[in-house]
Amino acid sequence: MMPYSGGDDLGAIVAEVGAYTTKMGFAGEDSPRALFRSDVAILRSETTSPSKNDDDDNDNNNESPPSPSKRPRRRRTGPIEKIRYDLSRPADPTTGLDGEYEHANPIDPSTGLLHLPLSTTDDTKSGDGASSSSTTTTTIDQQHQYDNTLHPPALLPHMLRHGYSTSLCQIPPSETPILFVEKSYSTPAHRQYLTELLFEQFSHPAAFLARDAVLSCYACGRTTGVVVDIGATSATVTPVYDGFVENRGIARCPVAGGHAADKAMLQLLDRLSSSGGGGGGKEGVTPWYQAKSPLAGKPRRSEVFHKLARRDVARSCKEGVLGVASFPGYYDGANEQRLRSVPKRTLELPDGTAVEVGCERYELTEVLFGRDDASVKKREDGAVRARKSVAAAAAVG
Repeated sequence: MMPYSGGDDLGAIVAEVGAYTTKMGFAGEDSPRALFRSDVAILRSETTSPSKNDDDDNDNNNESPPSPSKRPRRRRTGPIEKIRYDLSRPADPTTGLDGEYEHANPIDPSTGLLHLPLSTTDDTKSGDGASSSSTTTTTIDQQHQYDNTLHPPALLPHMLRHGYSTSLCQIPPSETPILFVEKSYSTPAHRQYLTELLFEQFSHPAAFLARDAVLSCYACGRTTGVVVDIGATSATVTPVYDGFVENRGIARCPVAGGHAADKAMLQLLDRLSSSGGGGGGKEGVTPWYQAKSPLAGKPRRSEVFHKLARRDVARSCKEGVLGVASFPGYYDGANEQRLRSVPKRTLELPDGTAVEVGCERYELTEVLFGRDDASVKKREDGAVRARKSVAAAAAVG
């Protein structure tokens, strides 16, 4: 893309919101100026009523009120008040807890696309062939039934403003065009939502929605090719011909980087439990925030933030020791002697425990790249499990 020349000689804004990181910068530059995690902690305004009115039911049934621990939690359903982009430490350093903060991400993990507004209008065909419009509303409680996290569609504007104000020289969006990178399989509804957001809320003078596979081909100096994208939530293979995506040829597999991080964590936990090397005891690896906490008892954060912290440890281990075997047929019995001679790598966990990883560091990468029957079988089993979880989530939501 040719740089857009303005009064300050800065190019157009290029933005890409992914499931793991959000990148923003100017066209013509070598690297993005803003790079931050897409996982954030949000604090909503107070709600006016609980999610379920058990007190009225108890009065009608002449029963004693439930104990405070069994009462339904009041959910914060108002607008976003605060957003924390640094999840490496608790929101309240004095107690080591996160209070009412909840986890949020602008990307739907089941599809890899942006979350759309909760209230959408669907056009359905009636029996006589006429088009009828019906509004389907997903409530906050239904979203919590999905995965106990909150994904507000209003999060995307906050993240764009954060990038504009912190790293893009605080240039008003109304003075700069924008190129927004979207998935190759993005739907018309997502494109409409992005267009309305960029023009109506940010008042960009011009906007262009570019598909990531096409931009990857352009970056290599080609207009035709097959792009393989292994991201945080899925792996996508996209054919591109003469600068256009062939939609019918897109293949998407839910076994990818995020799954690899989870597998790395499980492998590390299994090794620690089998060797008795500690690393947090029965709860597995101790995350960095607990290992560095000066508070007595090392308080544990809420479950979702605790899992994210443990995955950060797994991701660090994955990037430090994992590799691809230089010989084919990792699961072939003929290579058993060669696997035993693989030099071991030492990892130091956040609590100071040192563990040694040998040929196990090849097993995860063979799941993604191996062509032997065992690797293919593991990929297929992982894809089946992921599709079942997506179908279950869609049935609830």
